[in-house]
Amino acid sequence: MSNPVHARKKPTVKQYVTKDSTIGEVAAKYRIAIGIMFSHGMHCVGCHASEFETIRQGAEAHGMKPTQIDALIDEINAAIAADEKKMQESCTGAPVKITEAAGLQFARIMDAEGKTGFGLRIIKPQGGPVGRFEMDFEQTAGKDDLEFDCRSIRIIVANAIEPEVRGAVIDFHETVQGAGFTIRNPNGK
Repeated sequence: MSNPVHARKKPTVKQYVTKDSTIGEVAAKYRIAIGIMFSHGMHCVGCHASEFETIRQGAEAHGMKPTQIDALIDEINAAIAADEKKMQESCTGAPVKITEAAGLQFARIMDAEGKTGFGLRIIKPQGGPVGRFEMDFEQTAGKDDLEFDCRSIRIIVANAIEPEVRGAVIDFHETVQGAGFTIRNPNGK
């Protein structure tokens, strides 16, 4: 007879990052992870070594034990999963998603430039590689465009490039090296 206590397993959380992910890669892709690493005493995010040092290496250098590193990874993955769920809920049906940080920054820029109510146009540069895009503000969409809303930002995409942007996430990062928007596009080459 099996013991039901031993049969229960910890619910699995999608693994966005692992112990072997580099600190720089994680910080660039998942801004929410930066604060978590900081709260665990890992201020390596701005360090030049973050580009090649893994989370495990950084955590060990800061005296963390293997169980603490596992807990750190679980905490980061749970936070990313919660953030992704929140983004999906606020951007239902949108082929391009915007993080909360990016939405706030776009709203600030539109207000400062007198473009409140404009849409965010996703543009594929002429001759640009698959999956690379630029952004600008545009007042109205054309007849061959798709429009959708994400975090109270109206996004405009040409029908022709929609398959290339589907699943992309626009984020905004502020680090010691500077600030800017990033586009994570699963369709990029």
